[in-house]
Amino acid sequence: MNIDLPTLLTLLAYELHSAKRHSRFTSLVMLTSRENLPTVKSVLTDCLRSSDAMANFDHSVAVLLGETDRLGATLALRRWTSLFHQQIDVQASVASFPNDGDRAEKLLMAAHSRLDKARSHETGTVIVSD
Repeated sequence: MNIDLPTLLTLLAYELHSAKRHSRFTSLVMLTSRENLPTVKSVLTDCLRSSDAMANFDHSVAVLLGETDRLGATLALRRWTSLFHQQIDVQASVASFPNDGDRAEKLLMAAHSRLDKARSHETGTVIVSD
């Protein structure tokens, strides 16, 4: 589902509330491309689960993965990037509850900070922790 950023933050807050209550996980993945972000968005639109949500954020894409821990988010990210067949320059980051924050804004800032670090590295860089 492709949504706007305020709606993504509302959904993220809801997912975090549920994750806290039921001792579960939730993750936020951010991807960017120096060359072809529209293609990245198109590929993600075709392969996200119906429960996932995607929004534009600062020349990147933020993807909310409910009920997904850091490892699961990293595996999903690997699956998505394999669809690019090394033809698209992609950098990415992962932030997960409870490790990286307990509020929507904290999780978003952790993912964004890591994405900024990934942008300064080579194609295919994924940063999942500080």
